[in-house]
Amino acid sequence: MEHWEWNTTSENQNFPFKRGDFLYTSDMSVNPLIYEETFYVATKLCLKCGDEILTLVESYPWLPLWRELPGGKISKADGSNSPLFTLNREIREELGIDIQFDDSNTGLFHVEKRYEVTTQYTERAFIFLCYLYEIDSKPELILTEHSEALWIRESDIDSYTDWRPGFDSIIRRAFLYNS
Repeated sequence: MEHWEWNTTSENQNFPFKRGDFLYTSDMSVNPLIYEETFYVATKLCLKCGDEILTLVESYPWLPLWRELPGGKISKADGSNSPLFTLNREIREELGIDIQFDDSNTGLFHVEKRYEVTTQYTERAFIFLCYLYEIDSKPELILTEHSEALWIRESDIDSYTDWRPGFDSIIRRAFLYNS
């Protein structure tokens, strides 16, 4: 059985998910060797302008300085469990631009399940809903949560080694998705 739910567990140091996070749970009771898994659900955006996609470098002191994509976790504070609503909020917060994403102009092109070590002692499980949105010109960005923004071409992907795990392959898929 699979289901989506709001996490209502009280916060404590032994539980990595915060109250209000939107979680995906897969009950694997069919096989007793596999246990139930719970994942953060997050949106990520491949913002494409011509033959380039926007990448960002995180600037949180407690995280590795990974190159990644804009976006973030679906939160109960959003008042909706809509991934596109979350994507709108995250892009406003992270980039200082206002784009109204909806089903008619934004394509879900990839879903990725990934485990990440986020601190010295914590591993978190994520499901990334990856969207592609094309623009005609590069907007003026106001970075609030990242130290660097860089537009890259497909041929540049291998020249960077600081990718958040798996994000180089997500960007490759975005270039293939709409070519």
